[in-house]
Amino acid sequence: MYTFSEWRLSRRTNKGQLTIRAMGDNDLGRFTLAANHPTILAWQGWAANDLLSLEEQRHLRMVLRGDDPGDPVQWNSRLGAGFAGFVGDDYVGGVITDEPTGDEALVGGPESVSIGGNVCVGAQGRGIGPRLFARGIEHALNDLGARAVVAACEATNLPCRSALTKAGMREVRGPVERVLPNGRRVLQVWFRADQR
Repeated sequence: MYTFSEWRLSRRTNKGQLTIRAMGDNDLGRFTLAANHPTILAWQGWAANDLLSLEEQRHLRMVLRGDDPGDPVQWNSRLGAGFAGFVGDDYVGGVITDEPTGDEALVGGPESVSIGGNVCVGAQGRGIGPRLFARGIEHALNDLGARAVVAACEATNLPCRSALTKAGMREVRGPVERVLPNGRRVLQVWFRADQR
């Protein structure tokens, strides 16, 4: 039996050994930095340096460690988890699961978890995204006891759609339109994985 913080997986990719491990404090900065790349920002609709504020990173660190002090946001630390991927010493991407809100909760239902992530632009196209999502989904369903995992992505984001499908999620119905933080309206596709 392993503990979450000790969990590691190593697999070969076409560019070297991929290691996926529990996300640590330093990995949140890498996750945020990767998400601030213009290509990723365009898909996610965030303004530069607005993805995770320092306060949000601090709070997420507490959630990931399971020592949330119970602030007014009422995070459910049981659902908070993160995984970081590395090829050699190079960070290549990460996923985070969290308590669903809004449309995510509507699509996922009770006891569901939302998942999101990114792969560094220079590491895309190597099969890293599906492996990261698969690990996050496995952890949520098997270790956290979630009944379902949900995700949404822009309908035209074919790499993300492919990664979610390869990770074992299936397309489901959900709200079709979403307004991104930058005000852009997009058509979205929903995905879901359920406990077997």
